Amino acid sequence: KYIRESFNWPYKVLIIGGLTGSGKTEILDTLENEGEQVLNLERIANHKGSAFGALGQAEQPSNEHFENLIAQVWLSFNKEKVIWIEDESHSIGSVWIPDPLFAKMRASKVVQIECKHEERIQRLVNDYARFPNEKLEHIIQKISKRLGGQNVKKAIEALEKEDYHVVAEIALAYYDKTYTFGLNTRDKNSIFKLNTENSEITDIKKALKEMKASLF
Repeated sequence: KYIRESFNWPYKVLIIGGLTGSGKTEILDTLENEGEQVLNLERIANHKGSAFGALGQAEQPSNEHFENLIAQVWLSFNKEKVIWIEDESHSIGSVWIPDPLFAKMRASKVVQIECKHEERIQRLVNDYARFPNEKLEHIIQKISKRLGGQNVKKAIEALEKEDYHVVAEIALAYYDKTYTFGLNTRDKNSIFKLNTENSEITDIKKALKEMKASLF
């Protein structure tokens, strides 16, 4: 009860949003390395959030243990400083973000990361092409209804040819629709876009810190 109540405390939360493959996790890691307060829910959940998110990860914690692990980090934060959290669905793999925390995330301001479509494709290829084709095909089949029969056929043919760019492009088309739907349910006045095209990580860090200062 105490843990759940703590998620209602008036912490300053900023959400890092953006389409799949836009580098949100890398940006969070960089902010954390710079000494910023980061709640990395995917790291705690041992899952990257998508249908492919369990690949290369350890076994997920139970839902209760997940909440306790979140609380360990959450209760260590300085209430006066901003907490950065990646935009997530209510569930991350088999675990669920506690309702009060998820409500806080949905009500918080979002920094929307924007980058080139090709960069996003390449990032997915770098992350997932190292896994066996059999595992990738199994996951594609699991989400076949969402992708559509023609896209599944095209993706599997591309896998056989080791054309991972095509596979990533098909997956992105689906995930973009899903993410955009969720983003459209937010208050448009709470979304602040950050274009990272041709930007070095140092420029992105500087821009994010400037946004943080202006939003709080």
